[in-house]
Amino acid sequence: MATVSLDQLERTAQAALIRHGAAPFAGAEMARALCRAQATGDHVGGLAQLPVLCDELDAGRVLGDVTPVVSTLRPAVVHVDAQMGFAPPAFAYGLAPALDAARRHGVATLAVGQVFGGITLGYFTEQIALAGFIAIGATHWPDGSRAAALSVPDGRGGLAMHVDPAIMGQGTAQDNDMGRQLCLMADLLAANTNGELSPPDTSPQARGQYYIIIDPTGTAGFASRLAALSSTESLPQSLPATQDSLELPDTLWAQVQDLAAKALA
Repeated sequence: MATVSLDQLERTAQAALIRHGAAPFAGAEMARALCRAQATGDHVGGLAQLPVLCDELDAGRVLGDVTPVVSTLRPAVVHVDAQMGFAPPAFAYGLAPALDAARRHGVATLAVGQVFGGITLGYFTEQIALAGFIAIGATHWPDGSRAAALSVPDGRGGLAMHVDPAIMGQGTAQDNDMGRQLCLMADLLAANTNGELSPPDTSPQARGQYYIIIDPTGTAGFASRLAALSSTESLPQSLPATQDSLELPDTLWAQVQDLAAKALA
């Protein structure tokens, strides 16, 4: 196993993505998402994806140098057209205006469409909650799979609760009534990215994401209720975001370095 600092890992992954066609900002955001997934134990959605993403950039199936387009359709309704680019940079473009809308109005929505998918929803809802807001996220794929996530802030800059279940596919979560209801919820929420933001039928990787952002400071009793739940229930949480380094299989670290070699030379 190789022990690699998180900073070095992110810079190397970013260099690999840039070498294969990503713009610096898109490469940095995507690299950070991959490293976060790796740090939380998601080895499928983590750095193992990097060779695939580089191949997709080379083939033009994902556009790494596009600029996401942000529009505010209503005072608290923010849409981002990712233009078939990566999800993390598109989400980053829309996050600040969506959080600002939630501060002003109590609740806001953020829809991100034309996304080349791959990163777990919890990565995004976690960022919203770390900014102090309750986040509900949903997405769906053209193959019928759905996913939903929930993150709740603790009022001290951390997370009180983080729910990021596995993808709800056709033959798994739908096999029971609760699972089916969750699938329908995710489907209907993610439908808010339809219209001009709906993924093109020709791209099986494209998808839309939808987030409901709630300012808990405007709800009387939220803090006390959260404290009561925390004292009686074991609330699901993600791993701490304080890791300075990660352990990687030697072969994986060598592959990441090889993908970035010419960019770092």
